[in-house]
Amino acid sequence: MKVPPDDGADDDGAATGGTGAEQVPGAASDRCSQAPNIAEGLHYASLRGHLPDLGGACGTGGPDAFVRVDIPFRADLFVEGAGVGFAPRLGVLPASCGQDWDDRALACTEGVGAWVLDLAAGTSVLVSVGIDPDDELLQLPPPGEGDDPLDFVLNVSLRNVLGVGDSCEARSHGRCGTGTICATPEPDHPGVSPTAVCTAVDADTCASAQVLSPTLGTTMVPLPAVEHTDAHAHSCTGAHRPERVFAVDLPESDSAHLLRVMTESPDLGLAIRVDGCSLSDEQDCAAAGSTGSEVSASVAASAGTVFVFVEAPADGSPLAGEDGGSDDGGTPGEEPPASITLVVSEMD
Repeated sequence: MKVPPDDGADDDGAATGGTGAEQVPGAASDRCSQAPNIAEGLHYASLRGHLPDLGGACGTGGPDAFVRVDIPFRADLFVEGAGVGFAPRLGVLPASCGQDWDDRALACTEGVGAWVLDLAAGTSVLVSVGIDPDDELLQLPPPGEGDDPLDFVLNVSLRNVLGVGDSCEARSHGRCGTGTICATPEPDHPGVSPTAVCTAVDADTCASAQVLSPTLGTTMVPLPAVEHTDAHAHSCTGAHRPERVFAVDLPESDSAHLLRVMTESPDLGLAIRVDGCSLSDEQDCAAAGSTGSEVSASVAASAGTVFVFVEAPADGSPLAGEDGGSDDGGTPGEEPPASITLVVSEMD
């Protein structure tokens, strides 16, 4: 889920950028190890008198302030900051303090809010609020009256992440977790309208990927016209595009294989990952082009599963489109469903 729905925030201090003169800055430590625990809501604090810790927010230097957010239920976390005289830089880290931002950061942002998705119940994260070390405000003394320009407000909100079978009829319930969509099941009895629940989607994630076992040569695979979620982000297509995932098992051989995957659909992007499902395993990526797209990867004989991702249109349209055929290839007179073509060859 990379496109969160409206969070329902009202036009208070977090939205306007003003803390209001009646607000008194509260506790926020400039030492990560002493970060106070906070819950949902608006939290007022200041960078006045703070020193850098953990290299500053997002490791970019400058003074910072830390709070710890407790996650009481499985949830998405949204954080947003607004300063009296500056745009706060926000960094989000896992529960333990550590300076390796490049490897550990869950989010880094400045001037806009950030989502951290699908946090487990009972966990906590650290939020670092900072400022550019060269900001001229750091050279000015505290004001004699009124708001300190180094004061800020931090807005923290949580959205419930639902599991399979949970009711999702009202948006206030939360959003369905990765690999599931909100769908209304067929009624058990005539005249009875069932409640929409979170329903698992086949081939929506690497864990539920559709298994393909192509032989040497060319294999065409039709794409069913089903709805998917956006469980993965790729280097070329990024987030916001739902995808179908295939787990490709190549023929046994002592030689490496070259796997090419292509589609003629102008609406579909492709990505390929070898021996793992993380972004670091990506071997190739191609955004949707006017004449289709193509990716390829050299796969060692000792490599494991190859994951192929077919990125649907960003508007959420099914892979085969509204006028596409059925899972069995459609009927005469209809547009055939979208498809991908796999070409497997041995490398010398």
